[in-house]
Amino acid sequence: MKKGILILGILLTIMIIGCGGDEETTTEPDDQMVTSTGDMKTDDTDNQPTDDTDEDGDDGTEEVVEEPEEIVPPEKEYFTGALTGHADNIYSVAFSPDGDLLASGSYDFTARLWDTSDGTEIHALTGHTNLVRCVAFSPDGTMLATASFDQTARLWDTSNGSEIRSLTGHTNWVGYVAFHPDGDILATCSADRSIRLWNPNDGSEIRTITGHTDVARSLSFSPDGTMLASSSYDDTVRLWNVSDGTEIRVFTGHTHDVNCVTLSGWQHPRKCKH
Repeated sequence: MKKGILILGILLTIMIIGCGGDEETTTEPDDQMVTSTGDMKTDDTDNQPTDDTDEDGDDGTEEVVEEPEEIVPPEKEYFTGALTGHADNIYSVAFSPDGDLLASGSYDFTARLWDTSDGTEIHALTGHTNLVRCVAFSPDGTMLATASFDQTARLWDTSNGSEIRSLTGHTNWVGYVAFHPDGDILATCSADRSIRLWNPNDGSEIRTITGHTDVARSLSFSPDGTMLASSSYDDTVRLWNVSDGTEIRVFTGHTHDVNCVTLSGWQHPRKCKH
């Protein structure tokens, strides 16, 4: 009996141990699954960006942005050749500020306006009773001034060629005309040795400047409009204050007539911007 009980106890012990072994066996697949899941997660890194690609998918290559092509307007074509129409010597020519017109003054007592694109004559300006010695456009190109041996300077409308007004006052031939940079003053000089400043808008004389001892031959305003230079057959160049007509200085050294003068882009200190 005791022997039978002992055998039964051994069998029960074996069964209990067997059940425990089964439990350990069932946990092994779970561990394997965890390991497999870990492997799967590791495998997912193949789908992640590589070292050459950032989180936004940028592979580091700089994107080339093409700039819009600059639109360059075609260059203006100018006429090249002879402009014919004057009946005598041509003494003076000048381009309009925009380059569309060319003015010429002649011994045939006329000034003419030409189209620079094709060389055609636009207007013949008639009215002077002696040769036209000088032509000059206003800064805005709407007027043309002419100087003549008939002792006058005249202003013309460039749009239609009509005479706006005649400026009288000189007592000998007028050899030069020049517009102030602002266009609100016209300067003339004459064989009567004087320089005169005019208001081109109403024809009134602003002032007469004297000092030369022979023919006043040419004129040039400074770019800032504060000074006026003049040359003369008295062998000098003189510099004048535009605001009051006073002489600033005399340049001597020439031994004969000074036919032309021009001022560079220098600005008077009072007009310089710092």
